[in-house]
Amino acid sequence: MKSALQYFIYFIFFIKIVFLGLIFYVHYLKKLKKKGDKQWLAKMERWVNGLEIIILLCLGILLILLFNPRVGTVVRVEGELKDSLFLLGIVQIISVREFWRGIVFKGE
Repeated sequence: MKSALQYFIYFIFFIKIVFLGLIFYVHYLKKLKKKGDKQWLAKMERWVNGLEIIILLCLGILLILLFNPRVGTVVRVEGELKDSLFLLGIVQIISVREFWRGIVFKGE
């Protein structure tokens, strides 16, 4: 049976995938430059910013849960938890907005 921590990591992973999809969707909307889409584009940018805040908050909570020194147990990261954290790290590196702004979205 999976632990609550494992489900929390899956939740963060899901939010990160949605976040990446929205980043590319916003970039696509900016490339189209339709006049009627300015309100929709602003709404999508707010969603991207909100998801980024949620992700950072969840990652902070995850670190606190994993490495709290006041809890007497030692965290052993192995098995599915290790794989999930590895994938989460890869998605985290991919979704660094400053990286994408500097490399992919230079014209904006």
